[in-house]
Amino acid sequence: MRARLALLPALILAACGDPAPEQNTSIDVPPPATPTIEVAPTPEPVETPTPEAEATPDVGAGAALGPVDAIPAEWRGTWAGGDGCGRAATMRVRVEADRLMFYESEGRADEIERRAPREIALRLEMSGEGESWTRRATLALSADGERLTRTESGLDPVTYTRCGS
Repeated sequence: MRARLALLPALILAACGDPAPEQNTSIDVPPPATPTIEVAPTPEPVETPTPEAEATPDVGAGAALGPVDAIPAEWRGTWAGGDGCGRAATMRVRVEADRLMFYESEGRADEIERRAPREIALRLEMSGEGESWTRRATLALSADGERLTRTESGLDPVTYTRCGS
């Protein structure tokens, strides 16, 4: 054990000695070669037809404004108020070529005027429950043709939804 202790100062001095001469550990790597990129000529743009958007047909587009002989086909059919499309629904209205038929009354259109592509004005000769009267109404279609709004002087507008066939 003393022999080992005697070697200890020599080992410590060896550790503190001059460092070993510097060795070149770098590797010479040649610079990368510049890649050759071939550029093909740009082809002329080709017009690709774009598919037409499936838009709702413009109801009444091109239709003449002014007096007409019948309520246009776009307005015809059965329309539901807030209580549905059933026959017993009191808010339902059926629009025909020459009349509007309500739950307990009907109005024959004796004047029909197209005021805008989606709006018609009517003069209705109404009858129901033993009485008759005249009423003026405006019917406006929504852009998609699925809602109809009836406006009459002195009454709140009523909006209906198209019933299935």
